[in-house]
Amino acid sequence: MEMRCGNWCTESISIHFLHRMRLVLYLSVAALLDNVGFFMGGLYTDGHLCNFEALWLTLFEWSVLLWVCCITFNIFFNAILYKKTESYEIVYHMICWALPFIIALSPLVYKDFYGPAGAWCWIQKEFMTWRFVIWYGPLFVLITILFIMYAIIIMKMKKRASTWEGTYSPELERLKKIFEDDAKRLYGYPFVYLITSICPVLNRIQNAINPDHPVYSLWILHCLFAPLPGAINVIIFGLDQDIRSKLTWLQIKATFLARFEERTIIQEYSPFEDDTL
Repeated sequence: MEMRCGNWCTESISIHFLHRMRLVLYLSVAALLDNVGFFMGGLYTDGHLCNFEALWLTLFEWSVLLWVCCITFNIFFNAILYKKTESYEIVYHMICWALPFIIALSPLVYKDFYGPAGAWCWIQKEFMTWRFVIWYGPLFVLITILFIMYAIIIMKMKKRASTWEGTYSPELERLKKIFEDDAKRLYGYPFVYLITSICPVLNRIQNAINPDHPVYSLWILHCLFAPLPGAINVIIFGLDQDIRSKLTWLQIKATFLARFEERTIIQEYSPFEDDTL
């Protein structure tokens, strides 16, 4: 029984780590592309280039947020339900790439809501309701859900601590430590989104109340905080000791060369088969 437990724990740790690394990569790519959109900022007239920038920002802002949500659900399934989630990866991609594309395209297809909107092209001030329907409303709903899930994760893990500590097993303790570290690390994401969204939301509310008299200081804070979530996400994951240990030159080289090595094929032969001479 202990041997089976050890094998299960070792396999779970290995698969969990590799799967988590891929999720980190996907989030990092989304964050990078999101920040590319902020570099497009400028005084554009309403046209194709402005629409493209608005669509790009909406697409990858949503993508970053949804990858955070998927990682949270992944931790919940692993740490609380002990359910393997590798088979969900394709579903994660559909949610985090296809759904944001549909959302980003809807203001353009339904009506040309995109246009100059301050520092960047986005939904124009005449369509303020759409700003909250497309982004700010769902943003805080998802943040609330994330807070609830993290609270459940922490409470469940504390409750199970006595069960884990009953019979000492190095593999179980290691598995416990990995899940706990992941939960603690990811617990900061709702705070990141909440804090960095306060100034943009306040600025958009002021724009809605008094669109002809923008507040310069709010716009400065908006421009400073709006691009930060993606960068902070990358920093948080970059501080992961496991990830840094895998980003050495030897590890990268070994992984690259392993892609070109032929796999060893083991075949089974029966000694009772008739040989043809």
